[in-house]
Amino acid sequence: MGEARVRAERDLYRSLLDLAEVAEPQAFLEEACGLLIRASAASAGLIALFDGETMVWSTSSGLQDERPVLDHVSTGVLRAVRDEGRTVVTSSALL
Repeated sequence: MGEARVRAERDLYRSLLDLAEVAEPQAFLEEACGLLIRASAASAGLIALFDGETMVWSTSSGLQDERPVLDHVSTGVLRAVRDEGRTVVTSSALL
């Protein structure tokens, strides 16, 4: 395993430990979203919480402006996440 990869894994582990200290749910999810983006080398990410069919909360990171998340992300992708109950990785989620 290369030195850079070892450092990246160490930094991820440290970030996960720090994340465990975040008590406020919204702050936790915002930090988790940023951490997932950095760990996966994604350009943007979204965490959404659903109550049945309704999205009740979301946070995102890496989007280019201040428009609401639903102005950026395909509702079809959000429905797939909700219906399948799993993470969806796609290069075409942005509108």
